[in-house]
Amino acid sequence: MEVAHQELSRAKQERIRFGLPPIIGNYFFPAYTPALLAAGLLQRLEVEDHGSRELTKMLAHGIIDMALLGSLAPLQQDSFST
Repeated sequence: MEVAHQELSRAKQERIRFGLPPIIGNYFFPAYTPALLAAGLLQRLEVEDHGSRELTKMLAHGIIDMALLGSLAPLQQDSFST
């Protein structure tokens, strides 16, 4: 019930709490910014700049809504959609 309540609250928010590791942010993400800007999403992103390990913890605790993560193996977290 608590998770459903959090999801409903987030759906009403205008901001998207988004995790972005520095390397992905510098080298991969810029190619997608024009499309995000055109879709009206770029200005809604509230970016958290941390390493993938820290961002994974933040996702698990509901501190951020989504993230781009670097990993050598598939994520094995039941509560994540990957």
